[in-house]
Amino acid sequence: MTDALASFAPMVKSVTIIGCGWLGKALAIALIRNGISVKGTTTSPQKLEELKAIGILPFLLESGMSSTQASSELRSDAVVVTVPPSRRLIEAESLAIHERLIGQLEGLHDLPLYYTSSTSVYPDDDGVFTEEDALPESLLLGIEKLYRSSFTQCTIVRLGGLFGPDRNPARFFSGKKNVPRPLAPVNMTHQSDGVQALMTLMASGKSGIYNAVSPEHPSRIDFYTRAAIASGMEAPDFDRTDLSKGKVVSSSKLMQDVGYSFQCHNPLDCI
Repeated sequence: MTDALASFAPMVKSVTIIGCGWLGKALAIALIRNGISVKGTTTSPQKLEELKAIGILPFLLESGMSSTQASSELRSDAVVVTVPPSRRLIEAESLAIHERLIGQLEGLHDLPLYYTSSTSVYPDDDGVFTEEDALPESLLLGIEKLYRSSFTQCTIVRLGGLFGPDRNPARFFSGKKNVPRPLAPVNMTHQSDGVQALMTLMASGKSGIYNAVSPEHPSRIDFYTRAAIASGMEAPDFDRTDLSKGKVVSSSKLMQDVGYSFQCHNPLDCI
């Protein structure tokens, strides 16, 4: 991954990342390379030293921690939240996690906030979907609204299926039989584009809702077969009688409003 920004926004000298997982750590590394001080949270004491070794100023964010303590320790020029809803929890519990987190960050509500959401906010129907087409009943849309109503300057970045270093997309379908919808387009986001899209938005100073998905959308059969072959895994067997398709998520707004240029234009070239 190459850092796309030769210089960063002059007002952004420090960034707080809430949730330093696969994407959050990659973002932290890119920010640090650009001379930005990074504070990062984890809920696991065992990860504090790991974050420190990367160059992050680590902070253990505990569920019972007061907003005064958390806000004092985590204040910076911008906040990025990379905490997705848990698939193991029911909808009400997922919402409660984000409500509690927003409460802990109460003293930071005046800062620019960037929340990484997902394109699963859109219906899985045929057609091209833009930022205005989210399902009203979507859990993700509910979480997005929590952040937008709490932070005065909130940007939502909707990512596609994430892949890249240490996250091989072939693992989802390798060796499986009669996989449905072989012709359906994929909506993928390489880690490098997730990171650079966030950095570009921070540097631009713009806020809003943006899709960050590779502009080209190869079919599921092409993408997952190539991913399996490239990694030496067994290719999936698709149900070729299934001619149904699906959604294409457009990133035109990100490219036009912010001038973002995707590093991974076609996911087939980035496996």
